[in-house]
This record gives sequence, C-alpha cells and structure tokens, in this order.
Amino acid sequence: MVTVTAADDLWEYFGDVPGVPASIDWDLIEAELGSPLPSDYREFCERYPSVRVNEKFVIMHPVCLSREGDLLFRVPRILDTFRDMRSVGRDSFPLPIFPERGGVLPWGFDEDQGFYFWKTVGDPDGWTVGVNYRHRSCRHDLNFSAFITGILGGGVECENVPRGFADFGVSAEKVE
Repeated sequence: MVTVTAADDLWEYFGDVPGVPASIDWDLIEAELGSPLPSDYREFCERYPSVRVNEKFVIMHPVCLSREGDLLFRVPRILDTFRDMRSVGRDSFPLPIFPERGGVLPWGFDEDQGFYFWKTVGDPDGWTVGVNYRHRSCRHDLNFSAFITGILGGGVECENVPRGFADFGVSAEKVE
C-alpha cells in the first residue's frame, strides 16, 4: 500500500484554510463512530476544517458546524444510502458496509453523487480507499492522504472521480 502523511504533501495543495477546530476529542468521536480512524486522516483534521475542494468534493470532518461537512452527522446517512442501494440487489452495492467486517466507511462525497470511503480491513492505518459512483466502485491501494494528493496531482486516475478534477489548479474552502 502507498502511504503519505497528511503533513507531507497536502499542505502544498491546501495551504491555510481558516476555521480549524480548537480541539478534537478523538476518544469521544471514535466511540460515537464505533471505530478508530486512520492517523493520516486525524492529522488532516488537526490541520484543516471540513473542506470543499474545487467546489465539487467535500472531505468531511468530525467537528463541523455545518451538517454538510460533519462526519458524525453524514456517515450514518451515507451508510443508509448504501444499504438502500443494496436492498435493490446485491449488485447495486456489492461491498460490505460498515460496521460489517471489512465494511466501507465514508469520509467524503462529491456533487456528482460520488462517495469516498475507507475499506475497513485490519488496523486503521492500513485502510485503503475507494470511490462509489452511481453503483460502481473502484478501490485503490492507497491511504487517505496518498489518494487525495494523487487525485489533486493527477497521479491517480479513477473512472469514478470526475475527469479534469484538478486541471485548473486546486482551491479549498471551509464547508460552512
């Protein structure tokens, strides 16, 4: 698996985004979510608020005043969407859904109804990411930070990520 730490490369793309929460009670958040989270995502959240990238893609945050970017508010709803998709037929959403063993746990979404997730197999720092877009999923052998830097830098291609996502540069704004 390819790994990147949040501090390594994401700063190059995001710079300063105002509005980082003063403190994050990870024990409380992870207890409410029902799982520990990867350290690169935690590091990202310590440095950035929930952000909208290029006005299309939202990285959720566990401490966010807006329900749109609030990880703890949105995750149960996204998981319900996955379960609804599966209820139509196993082929509509063939992946296990968190908290099932190895289930997908969302961390982001885009305006085109794409959902970005971790595949929760093993230690959280070993979780890889994937994207579900209109009943199709692709998975990458990358951690959260490597995937983000890869799609922003053009080094990662996925049929489920909108083409030209970062062709004209990268902008990041706080989700409010």
